[in-house]
Amino acid sequence: MIEIHHETEIHGTADTIFGAIVDLRGYDRWLSRSTAFPGITDISADPITAGTTYVESEPRGVRRGTITEFQPPTRVTFHQLMTMKPTPLGIIEIDVTYTLTPTEESIHLGRVATVKIHWPLKLVQPLVVRQFRREGERTLLALKASRRPCANGTGLCRDWRWVFRPRVRQEGRAEAAAPSDTQGSPEGAKTPSGGNHWSIPSRPL
Repeated sequence: MIEIHHETEIHGTADTIFGAIVDLRGYDRWLSRSTAFPGITDISADPITAGTTYVESEPRGVRRGTITEFQPPTRVTFHQLMTMKPTPLGIIEIDVTYTLTPTEESIHLGRVATVKIHWPLKLVQPLVVRQFRREGERTLLALKASRRPCANGTGLCRDWRWVFRPRVRQEGRAEAAAPSDTQGSPEGAKTPSGGNHWSIPSRPL
């Protein structure tokens, strides 16, 4: 079992941020598609609630998801069972939990992806973990950008006044996550001694 942690601060209200996370039909408004995120289909319920199911299909496999925990506006968990292509590669079990905690000026957003990899994919486990880590980072970057209105009306201004902390925990041991090569990561990002936290300095807008 592997845990991949990301966290950041987002300006806005818990209601609006939680609403964006659980609006499965609205992800295309703030999260661009990628190999790992081809879009969401076959959503079973409207409005979204505990027990809602959905499907994400990508070249490497099909993820069949269920919302297993739904506590607006502070906590939601998505459980996914990914059947790999080709089928002999087995399955990956995934739980993604978002927690929202109000602070004086923003919302602290935590994202924990718990990944259980079965044989024979354990042979390439580091590659699989890296892909999950990058997609988690990309998701939080996009969500943060979408919450800050832009003067030009695009809603996608970049605000680097935040702290981004990725880390990976495997079999009870925390391991530093190397900075990813996700497009848009700012120059000058610094990793403190030990590498457990990725701190991005403030910049004027």
